[in-house]
Amino acid sequence: MAEHRRPETDLVALRAFCAVAEGGSYAAAQAVLGVSQSTISERLARLEGAIGTRLCERGRRGFQLTQEGRELTIAADRLFAAVEDFRLRSSELGGRLSGRLAIGVVDNTITDPASPIVRTIERFESRDHDVEIDLRIGSPAQLEREILVGSCELGLVMSFAHLAGLDYERLYEEEHILCCGREHPLYAETNTRRLSAQLRQARIVTTPTFAANALGSVKTNRTSATVDNVEACAMLLLTGRYVGYLPAHFAARWLDVGALRELLPRRRQKFSIELVKRTVGERSRAARAFLSDLRSVAAEQKRM
Repeated sequence: MAEHRRPETDLVALRAFCAVAEGGSYAAAQAVLGVSQSTISERLARLEGAIGTRLCERGRRGFQLTQEGRELTIAADRLFAAVEDFRLRSSELGGRLSGRLAIGVVDNTITDPASPIVRTIERFESRDHDVEIDLRIGSPAQLEREILVGSCELGLVMSFAHLAGLDYERLYEEEHILCCGREHPLYAETNTRRLSAQLRQARIVTTPTFAANALGSVKTNRTSATVDNVEACAMLLLTGRYVGYLPAHFAARWLDVGALRELLPRRRQKFSIELVKRTVGERSRAARAFLSDLRSVAAEQKRM
């Protein structure tokens, strides 16, 4: 007798497959799903067994979808859109704002006075609602993946490569400055010309999404360290062995006490923090209300 599978179990396996397909690896899916790679592998094997065909190839050439796998991702997008529509409609039958609202925010923006997220949540909380807010902090790549697979509804990220399937709306700008620690050889250099020349040989720390922009600014192709969040970048800069970019608001505490020095103030860079949401699928009343509050707060802060 064929094994009877529960629909929710199959959806869990299908979400794991979609996360791997979108991220291109088990490691990327692990960051989105929050489970081990062995668990992800088990779920994919279960899904392939239930469907009766191989969905992906996993070997030395890396992860690749089969034709059946590509067709399943299209069908899965339609299914999850329908499931989400059902969830939203059922949660709103009572007429009151309710349900769960997952919001993603790029890491270490709490010290940025231009960020509208705190005031937006404060304004949203003044509404009469029964909404459970799920506030997540992560890297831009991680949050974009979560929004794509539907585990997060909205996000505020700094993105250099807009992904298909996502809508981007500019909210405000974040200023980044080039820094080094007190023990770095460039800390005491005051001649701008010598400083610019020596930067070409400096050990650079950067993030994957920020690399091309940061390296282009200091005219070097040399990366000595890569991190996936702002706090890790600050840790390396404070060792006095690296040069790299930090958000100006985040670096201020160390600049004030001389633990960091800003290099080349005229080369400050500004990058947009954008509101990100899925292109397809209906948004909940809670999400629409939050979006309205977010846009209002962002507009008010621009006028200040």
